[in-house]
Amino acid sequence: MGEDNGVKVPRWKVGPGLRFSRLKLENWRNFGSADVALASRVFIVGPNASGKSNFLDAFRFLHDIVSVGGGLEEAVRRRQGISKIRALSARRTP
Repeated sequence: MGEDNGVKVPRWKVGPGLRFSRLKLENWRNFGSADVALASRVFIVGPNASGKSNFLDAFRFLHDIVSVGGGLEEAVRRRQGISKIRALSARRTP
Protein backbone atom coordinates (compact mmCIF):
# COMPACT_ATOMS: atom_id res chain seq x y z
CA MET A 1 0.00 0.00 0.00
CA GLY A 2 1.21 3.48 -0.84
CA GLU A 3 0.04 6.82 0.47
CA ASP A 4 -1.65 9.57 -1.49
CA ASN A 5 -2.31 12.73 0.57
CA GLY A 6 -2.27 10.68 3.76
CA VAL A 7 -4.81 8.16 2.43
CA LYS A 8 -3.70 4.57 1.98
CA VAL A 9 -4.25 3.44 -1.60
CA PRO A 10 -3.26 0.21 -3.35
CA ARG A 11 0.27 0.31 -4.79
CA TRP A 12 -1.07 -0.12 -8.34
CA LYS A 13 -2.88 3.22 -8.03
CA VAL A 14 0.27 5.13 -7.03
CA GLY A 15 2.42 6.75 -9.69
CA PRO A 16 1.90 8.22 -13.12
CA GLY A 17 0.58 5.03 -14.70
CA LEU A 18 0.36 4.21 -18.37
CA ARG A 19 -0.74 6.81 -20.90
CA PHE A 20 -2.02 6.03 -24.36
CA SER A 21 -1.26 8.62 -27.02
CA ARG A 22 -3.01 6.84 -29.89
CA LEU A 23 -5.59 4.13 -30.41
CA LYS A 24 -5.89 2.35 -33.73
CA LEU A 25 -8.83 0.01 -34.25
CA GLU A 26 -9.42 -2.39 -37.15
CA ASN A 27 -12.71 -4.31 -37.32
CA TRP A 28 -13.57 -3.53 -33.69
CA ARG A 29 -17.32 -3.70 -33.05
CA ASN A 30 -18.89 -0.87 -35.10
CA PHE A 31 -15.52 0.54 -36.25
CA GLY A 32 -14.28 -0.81 -39.56
CA SER A 33 -11.18 1.34 -39.14
CA ALA A 34 -10.32 4.12 -36.69
CA ASP A 35 -7.07 5.87 -35.82
CA VAL A 36 -7.43 8.35 -32.96
CA ALA A 37 -4.70 10.55 -31.47
CA LEU A 38 -5.31 10.94 -27.75
CA ALA A 39 -4.47 14.09 -25.81
CA SER A 40 -4.01 14.23 -22.04
CA ARG A 41 -7.75 14.90 -21.73
CA VAL A 42 -10.29 13.38 -24.09
CA PHE A 43 -14.02 14.01 -24.36
CA ILE A 44 -16.11 11.43 -26.18
CA VAL A 45 -19.30 12.97 -27.51
CA GLY A 46 -21.77 11.67 -30.05
CA PRO A 47 -25.35 10.57 -30.65
CA ASN A 48 -26.72 7.31 -29.30
CA ALA A 49 -25.36 4.19 -31.02
CA SER A 50 -22.41 6.06 -32.55
CA GLY A 51 -19.72 3.91 -30.89
CA LYS A 52 -18.75 5.80 -27.72
CA SER A 53 -19.08 2.71 -25.50
CA ASN A 54 -17.41 0.49 -28.09
CA PHE A 55 -14.47 2.90 -28.24
CA LEU A 56 -14.09 2.72 -24.45
CA ASP A 57 -14.48 -1.07 -24.54
CA ALA A 58 -11.24 -1.26 -26.56
CA PHE A 59 -9.44 0.03 -23.45
CA ARG A 60 -11.36 -2.39 -21.19
CA PHE A 61 -10.36 -5.19 -23.57
CA LEU A 62 -6.68 -4.28 -23.23
CA HIS A 63 -7.11 -4.15 -19.45
CA ASP A 64 -8.77 -7.58 -19.43
CA ILE A 65 -5.90 -9.06 -21.46
CA VAL A 66 -3.20 -7.95 -19.00
CA SER A 67 -5.19 -8.48 -15.77
CA VAL A 68 -4.30 -11.31 -13.43
CA GLY A 69 -6.48 -14.26 -14.41
CA GLY A 70 -7.23 -12.57 -17.71
CA GLY A 71 -5.57 -13.12 -21.05
CA LEU A 72 -6.74 -12.90 -24.62
CA GLU A 73 -9.08 -15.90 -24.47
CA GLU A 74 -10.78 -14.63 -21.30
CA ALA A 75 -11.14 -11.10 -22.71
CA VAL A 76 -12.79 -12.50 -25.86
CA ARG A 77 -15.02 -14.82 -23.80
CA ARG A 78 -16.25 -11.88 -21.68
CA ARG A 79 -17.48 -10.28 -24.91
CA GLN A 80 -19.36 -13.43 -26.03
CA GLY A 81 -16.78 -14.49 -28.61
CA ILE A 82 -14.87 -13.07 -31.53
CA SER A 83 -17.98 -12.70 -33.70
CA LYS A 84 -19.38 -10.10 -31.26
CA ILE A 85 -16.12 -8.14 -31.34
CA ARG A 86 -15.52 -8.05 -35.10
CA ALA A 87 -17.00 -5.08 -36.94
CA LEU A 88 -20.23 -5.69 -38.82
CA SER A 89 -18.49 -4.82 -42.08
CA ALA A 90 -15.85 -7.48 -41.41
CA ARG A 91 -18.52 -10.09 -40.63
CA ARG A 92 -19.99 -9.63 -44.11
CA THR A 93 -16.62 -10.14 -45.80
CA PRO A 94 -15.70 -13.83 -46.27
